[in-house]
Amino acid sequence: MYFWGESAKRLLQRNFEAPKALEYARRAYSNVPDGEGYAPLRGAILALLGQAQLANGNADAAVSALKSAVSASPDSQAALFQLGRAYERLKKNDLAINAYVRSLAVYMKSDTSAAAPLRALWIKKHGSLAGMDSRIDEMRSGARKRIALDGRREVRPAPAWALQDLDGKAVALDNFKGKVIVMDFWGSWCGPCRAELPVFQAMYESYRGKGVVFLGMNYERPVGDRDLKDVAREFVTKNKYTFPVIVDHEHVAADAYGISGFPTVFLIDKTGTIRYKNVGVTDGIETIIRDQIESLLN
Repeated sequence: MYFWGESAKRLLQRNFEAPKALEYARRAYSNVPDGEGYAPLRGAILALLGQAQLANGNADAAVSALKSAVSASPDSQAALFQLGRAYERLKKNDLAINAYVRSLAVYMKSDTSAAAPLRALWIKKHGSLAGMDSRIDEMRSGARKRIALDGRREVRPAPAWALQDLDGKAVALDNFKGKVIVMDFWGSWCGPCRAELPVFQAMYESYRGKGVVFLGMNYERPVGDRDLKDVAREFVTKNKYTFPVIVDHEHVAADAYGISGFPTVFLIDKTGTIRYKNVGVTDGIETIIRDQIESLLN
């Protein structure tokens, strides 16, 4: 699948041998594994197939493939852009405008390929660009809500805990009543945690003094006979992390919050209610968590 897909992509990029590109795209699609877990991959290959159909002058077939691609991967800018091109080729300008707007409004993506054709069609339909940006912003706001907020929402009372920080000072969740709390469960042994913690540190620094509390809930695995506090302290010092670190080596808070994977970041609102849960590290996690924070501050 990868071989045929890359071959088709290279030919399309060079605007060369369109029939061969279509043949290779079809071979790639025939080799996509079955199963829901492969839906995003299937969407990517369908987008390639639709682009190849369009390059061969078959806009109707392109629309069919690209609509399926968007169904499998709703946030694929490439599929939406190609769908706009296919609709434009069929002179279905309203549908083309919608596809181009959706492409530009995909959350956290910066591909602006759809901008020029959208402007041309918008002016053709409306006589000016008035209203275009607000339409994109409205759709982008909807994408933000769907992905960063609704898609990661978890609403329940935040379980209370009383633990210590790395210096042995008593700390309890109740100490932070009336504030937005960002609570990150992590361990120095955890690869994804090591990738995510610089993001957590950067957000801690940028929200300092703005009514947001950042707490790093540390869980360490045994390292020989070393004191686990020393393991955590050495890691934090080495990486120059300055956010508060709470020791949860007995899994007290982790069990109460139902942690199933590290890192897991909870956002708790000013009333002490969990509002969002983020498991693992994904592209754009800083933007996602910032948008969640802002939703709780507003």
